[in-house]
Amino acid sequence: MRRVLLLLFGAWLPSCAGSATREKTIVFPCHYVGWVNLIYELPGESRAERTAATDRYELAGDLTRCGVPLSFAPGAYRVKLLYNCQGALVEIPSFVDENAHVSRSYVREMTVNGHEKTVQSFYLSATPLARSLPDDALPPNPMEPMPFSSQQTRP
Repeated sequence: MRRVLLLLFGAWLPSCAGSATREKTIVFPCHYVGWVNLIYELPGESRAERTAATDRYELAGDLTRCGVPLSFAPGAYRVKLLYNCQGALVEIPSFVDENAHVSRSYVREMTVNGHEKTVQSFYLSATPLARSLPDDALPPNPMEPMPFSSQQTRP
């Protein structure tokens, strides 16, 4: 019995340690700049695969409404961002690097095509950012509802 418990504990331990070191690799079309809205569990032009240690997304099509077939996996990740320029992968400084190219990263639930989906949004900049950009420095995210203005009238 003790040997069975040790085997079970030994099998469980790496899975716990592995979740803290998962890698999420996102591959963008060459020199893409703008909003990215990853809509999880929605088939689309993008390819995605999940292994024991990695989620890899190769994005294609309209990245402002980009369906990826995998479910959203919350938790700690090392994020690697890459441009695919004619088959050559070029690394982009990630979310937490000092000179990152990403601003305004957030995750939310929203209705897409009549179904609740998890959407991860962020802005990919052409140049390194010293810090996250303020909302008014970015174009509006096309997946966000338009804010109500005082000039509009409600029905």
